[in-house]
Amino acid sequence: MGVVAPDVSEDSMDLFKQRAVAHRPLADRLRPQTLAEVVGHQDILNNASILYSIIEGGHLCSLILWGPPGVGKTTLARLLAHRHDAHLVELSAVRVGIPELRKTAADAADWHQLHGRPTVLFLDEVHRFSKVQQDFLLPLVESGQLILVAATTEHPGFALSPALRSRCALVELQALEESDLEQLMHRALEVESWSITEEAKQQALRLGAGDARRLLNLLERAGHLRGGIIDVQEVTTAAGRQGGIYEAKGSAHYDTISAFIKAMRASDPDATLHYLARLIEGGEDPLFIARRLVIFASEDVGNADPHGLVLANAAAQAVQQLGLPEGRFALIQASLYLSCGPKSDAGYRAYELAKSDLVGRSWPPIPMDLLPAATPLHRDQGRGVDYKNPHRVQMNESLLPDVLQGRVYYEPSGQGMERGRPPVGKARRQADAGAKEEP
Repeated sequence: MGVVAPDVSEDSMDLFKQRAVAHRPLADRLRPQTLAEVVGHQDILNNASILYSIIEGGHLCSLILWGPPGVGKTTLARLLAHRHDAHLVELSAVRVGIPELRKTAADAADWHQLHGRPTVLFLDEVHRFSKVQQDFLLPLVESGQLILVAATTEHPGFALSPALRSRCALVELQALEESDLEQLMHRALEVESWSITEEAKQQALRLGAGDARRLLNLLERAGHLRGGIIDVQEVTTAAGRQGGIYEAKGSAHYDTISAFIKAMRASDPDATLHYLARLIEGGEDPLFIARRLVIFASEDVGNADPHGLVLANAAAQAVQQLGLPEGRFALIQASLYLSCGPKSDAGYRAYELAKSDLVGRSWPPIPMDLLPAATPLHRDQGRGVDYKNPHRVQMNESLLPDVLQGRVYYEPSGQGMERGRPPVGKARRQADAGAKEEP
């Protein structure tokens, strides 16, 4: 027995379409359909930019879009494909591998043969691909079989292979400005016929943190709590424990620890605490923070305050024993101590100078009087024969190899306890050599 198809009128179909659109997330419904609707990014979307020329011009090439979440990487990929009437395939590196890429490449070849149109592959989170998977893309990109638009939140220099980077134009997208988010918010409120208080608006913009999707999702949750009337309470409830953007293995990891170290180096305790809080609340490994404190105590504090290294090591031990949340108090104590105390990188700079006399050249022999004389043969060779023990003989001379006599590596900073260095006069070996030349 056959199945009778239901009689669906055009009005019914329109109603279905309206309902389908209504159930799409607000962020998706407000996604720009033209380049003119994109907010922000004027630095990369002006007439002279490479991205503008690729989207609006006649030449397609592969791209790497690098930037934080919610800044429009997917939107730009779709606009590029639409502008060039290209077939768009969207994949996530989290869910696909080489078999799916191979099939996509074959389909792209078939599509081009049938329709004469290129295929744009939008590959999200490309940094999740292994080197082998990234290398599989190389011939596809180089031959033009696929136009790759790869999106990543990670620094391409760390996350992507040099070979892949060299085959793509790199475009960096910054987090959206607050004025950009405010423009998006105005659109959303207008579309949904919602109202928002000024205080709630400012709070939502702060929580948006430069992420359009984050802001619109927050507004959508808040707008449905009390019939489209949004106050601070609705924003707070909708946000929950929503925090900042931080990935313990991502770009924010390197950016935040860099800011933390530089704040301590600048003796800015408030900035130090701010970035420490971002690290801890963002889920950073507390032992990683502790190790950085130990390094800082040696590299940037040094002998200006030798106790800094003792405290940093104690903090690392406390974190290992206690974990979080209690271990954070040791990190706070050590961070503030190192931030507020005297600083010196004289030891680091001195070592780099000493190293520069060794790199790329033959190493000078160690003076014979400094060598051990463990056997009679050693003594017959002159090893250790003229050694003078400074505990018994006053010395005012350098023990550097002969060719390096007169070199000064260590210059005390004068900060804190690093007040000076013992005097070193002319080398004994130079004096001895002069004496031997006398008749």
